[in-house]
Amino acid sequence: MTCFNYVRAAQTAQRLIAKFGQDATLKQISAGADPWAPAPTETTTTITVVDLDREVRDASGTLTGQSKRTLYVSTSAGVTPTKGDKVVIGGVEHEIDAVRTLAPGGTTVLWETDLAD
Repeated sequence: MTCFNYVRAAQTAQRLIAKFGQDATLKQISAGADPWAPAPTETTTTITVVDLDREVRDASGTLTGQSKRTLYVSTSAGVTPTKGDKVVIGGVEHEIDAVRTLAPGGTTVLWETDLAD
């Protein structure tokens, strides 16, 4: 029995996102190092994303007529997006509402994020 090569799958995902995606800016806010005056620090990183609209279904599987903006985020930048981070696409800033990690076999292939309305 042969094992599936998840590292190779992650490399393929990065290649496809780079080919069909676009650059975006990930803005992450963190508290400062001084616990008595934690001035927030903003870190910006250029990331590559595939921008999708996907249809929303209710619990019974019926389409609701709404769509949700979803991003597939490449792991190549070395940063992990989290809920509450901001993404700038085409000059417009969006907040990340949810993050799901696609990591079969313990290897992170990509992140799927939903943007807030």
